[in-house]
Amino acid sequence: MNRSGLTLVEVMVAFSLLALGVLVLVAGQLSAVRWSAEARALQLLVDTAQAELALQRASATGALAPTPCRTPMPERVGIVEGDGIDCRVERIWCELVGLELVCGDGLVEGPAVEIRVTVTLSGHSSFTLSTLNWVGG
Repeated sequence: MNRSGLTLVEVMVAFSLLALGVLVLVAGQLSAVRWSAEARALQLLVDTAQAELALQRASATGALAPTPCRTPMPERVGIVEGDGIDCRVERIWCELVGLELVCGDGLVEGPAVEIRVTVTLSGHSSFTLSTLNWVGG
């Protein structure tokens, strides 16, 4: 007896394997889209922190209490509906102790100021960038 063709079981197994392969590909694509959005969000945080830090370094004066950033912020990032950016600037006095530069909240004056910019994207992570600004003394 010479049979040509496939049985129903063989066809069902073939379609199951094909469906499994398609599901794996779709899951990989969805993961790539999610990670791409996360990368865009992190890049936005870094760009915002760098712009604000440059602005803060250019102005040697400023309050030592935490203040909002002066860099214009978009109302919505566009990554996820309702996402917004919160940006805070802290200035902390630093002084020389021996050969070490020590920065702390208890200091009232010193030869340098640490400028710390923290940018937070709601629903995502935050990013902090800091630098020292020599003010003399």
